[in-house]
Amino acid sequence: MIGHYNKRKFPFLPLGSSFQMKRTIATIIFLACFANATADDLVLVENGRSPYRIVIAVDATMQENYAAELLQQYVEQITGYRLPVVSDNVKVVETEIVIGFNSRLSHLGLDFTQEAFGREEFLIKSFGRKLVIVGGFPRGIPYAVNSLLTEEWGCRWFTPQLKRIPTTKRLTLPPTDRRYKPPFEWRNAFFWSGIDVDWSFHNHQHKRFTSLRPEQGWTGSLASDHAHTGHSLLSPEKYLKDHPDWFWEGKGEENRSNDWARDRGWVGFCLTNPDVTAEAANNLLKHVDTRNGGDQFYIVSAMDNGDWCECKSCRAWHYRETSGDLSADSGNWPHGALWLDFSARIHELIKDEPGAPKIMVLAYGYSPMPPVKPVDRKDLGVFYAELVNNQFQPLDHPSNQRFQDILAGWQRSVGTAYVWLYKNNFDMWSLVHPNMHTFAADFHYLRRVGVKGVFAQGNQMAIWGQRFSGEMNELRAYLLARLMWNPDLDWRQERREFCAAYYGEKAGAIIEQYLDDLREQFAAQSVVTTSGLGFDGFKWISSEQFARWYAYMDEAETLAEDDEHKRLVRIVCLRIQLTQAVIIENQRERKIALQAYVGNARELGVAQIISENRSYEAWANDLGLQW
Repeated sequence: MIGHYNKRKFPFLPLGSSFQMKRTIATIIFLACFANATADDLVLVENGRSPYRIVIAVDATMQENYAAELLQQYVEQITGYRLPVVSDNVKVVETEIVIGFNSRLSHLGLDFTQEAFGREEFLIKSFGRKLVIVGGFPRGIPYAVNSLLTEEWGCRWFTPQLKRIPTTKRLTLPPTDRRYKPPFEWRNAFFWSGIDVDWSFHNHQHKRFTSLRPEQGWTGSLASDHAHTGHSLLSPEKYLKDHPDWFWEGKGEENRSNDWARDRGWVGFCLTNPDVTAEAANNLLKHVDTRNGGDQFYIVSAMDNGDWCECKSCRAWHYRETSGDLSADSGNWPHGALWLDFSARIHELIKDEPGAPKIMVLAYGYSPMPPVKPVDRKDLGVFYAELVNNQFQPLDHPSNQRFQDILAGWQRSVGTAYVWLYKNNFDMWSLVHPNMHTFAADFHYLRRVGVKGVFAQGNQMAIWGQRFSGEMNELRAYLLARLMWNPDLDWRQERREFCAAYYGEKAGAIIEQYLDDLREQFAAQSVVTTSGLGFDGFKWISSEQFARWYAYMDEAETLAEDDEHKRLVRIVCLRIQLTQAVIIENQRERKIALQAYVGNARELGVAQIISENRSYEAWANDLGLQW
């Protein structure tokens, strides 16, 4: 907590010499500054002074050193006082902040070891006037200090451009005994904000396209650079000529539903060929970063297309899996079960290699379904990329029963489940999309059923680097990141803090009212969407509803405190304007409305990507708009 100084009176004590008297009185006054209404609270800094110091081991790890520097840096920003950092070979004093595993623990009679903590688990515990911060390797201790800043002292990293560091002359901490292990071992809010390393660190994100620095604990992430790894494991360009039997190109009289894949030049490789398995295993190991080893996982998966194999061997495998009940449509064969079997064979070949990553199969595209007959592969994982759930209802809602059943089916066969959540409208990222109310409920459900990793795909592919190419991108990223770390946070309070900081307190309150109204209107219409909502899904919106939403924007802009806050409010209004424009029936009127939208977007500096890998300019040109 950030406390406030309460003045107190202290009795005068007669002393010997004048010098001794002055020195003792100064000491009494100094200690008096740290008196607290709650006697047991640690008073770390008061009026620019502190009896505390940070203690780390002489041979502290880079993560322990970073945690000490981080605490020192932000305590100074909060209070103006820079806590000294010392090694554990100096004399013990009563007021110390002990970071990491060093000799101070034995002085306190503690036998904590790093091995007793998970990779991101930590403990913040006070012992009298001492504070101990310990945790697992590699991110536990840095995350502990970051959690102290955010949860105890109210620091926030809302966006890469906007953070809140409170200031006070009196920094206190109540008696504390907090041990925390995040429910999800992998957290990835795939948004523009996440490209920023410090935003990601302070919001406990450690995904693949943000490489946390070594001192921050590295990146717990994919061992490959993408999720669709088929051609990285076995490239047709490299192997097809010399090993045609390794691939299926849709040739021969056995070919049926794979014609469309062949016509597009998509080539599937044979998952039942032992030579394919051996070569894929060798190639997989080339992607491994041995520095992180057990903190890495590799997704064994098809490319993002229909590149399955229909050779006699694969057909026979599917026949056995279905006990002879093989669908005439090969697109409905149990591809997920075969990819899991293939992944298991790769795992057996590499499991004893140094730094071998965890292996996960991607349940997505043409292979989302789990084995009909569960298998015991608890040493493997699944990354279930859901394309079937209704985004406007929580995952545990009855409308999302299919999602629940598929996930449970995979969990019967594998040991670890990650989930790829679609939190965006793929048809057009910049339309209104009121689903933020589901975030906390989704993470509660995923934690409850034992999911260990979450990838939340945002309104734009962050690697293309567009801050505003989507609806409420920065708020979405912040809420998702905070709730992935702790689903028990009050999402409305988190939203309130963000909106007050981002738009200004008064304007932010109006933006919240608008978001609630938007959600209520979509709920009243029972709108359903999975990965995208087409234009027809918005045609129920009346002119009166649009007028009410514009009125919210007018009020928020009026209440905004400065030009930048007004600009951010107008960017919210852009999403209403575009949604209204695209559902106009009359072509001439729609073109006029879209032209007005394009002009406003350019004026506000938001003329960027409008949908997946497609610029505003290309979109506008296709519609015959003036750019």
